Amino acid sequence: MAATPHSVEFIDSGRYPLHDPGLAAYAALLVSASGEYRETGCCVLPGFVMPGALAQIVVDCDTVASLGFRQPARRGPLVVPYDVIPLASPLRRLYEWDAVTRLVAGVIGAPAVFRSADPLGALNIDVMTEGDELAWHLDRDAVSVVLVIQDAIEGGGFEYLLPSDEDAEDIGINPLIAGDTSARLCTDAPAPGALMIFDGRRLLHHVTAVHGPRPRYRATFAYDFAPGAAISDAERLDRYGRLPSPGRRG
Repeated sequence: MAATPHSVEFIDSGRYPLHDPGLAAYAALLVSASGEYRETGCCVLPGFVMPGALAQIVVDCDTVASLGFRQPARRGPLVVPYDVIPLASPLRRLYEWDAVTRLVAGVIGAPAVFRSADPLGALNIDVMTEGDELAWHLDRDAVSVVLVIQDAIEGGGFEYLLPSDEDAEDIGINPLIAGDTSARLCTDAPAPGALMIFDGRRLLHHVTAVHGPRPRYRATFAYDFAPGAAISDAERLDRYGRLPSPGRRG
């Protein structure tokens, strides 16, 4: 989707001038963000989404949360698929904005990344309520991009493992598989509105148990290094409990 004035207005364009990659401020943003990503495997852009847009995203999450699916016998999040997220939602507009895709590529140092072509998995909302937690795992996407939308009253902490200092230059080493008992536990707790760009395909991570009446909302933006990426029908049934509905776009 081409950039629109509404897409620009959803973010703090003073701090994050995505609308004009020719600006010196944009180049400085990439230098800072990519350096953080290379060093720790996780880049956090605080206050990325403006308060008004974030408030609307929370409303949208409240509206579609009941449409999420939880894999049986697990206490992971309810996962709300792409095709039920409202077309006019700032969340969907941001994911479909080419400027955000370009930013992600620049931060991770890739020539390009491409939005997923999957009708269910391209953009998801993760809904975690009382007792939900997410076990240690690795992601399948080229890079994990998460918008922090709403925190729970208690818990829901995001933690990940980095290798020991001797191996810090290669964050791709999986500490548990490598038997590295000195791996460093890192915790990131950015405030709602932050965008996180994380090397989730190579760094083990989990989310601690959620407690309290307020749901924890996160949106995950799916990207790949080649266009047209999608998951299989078997994976869709496992993750969403259904297949795409013809013509449904939210």
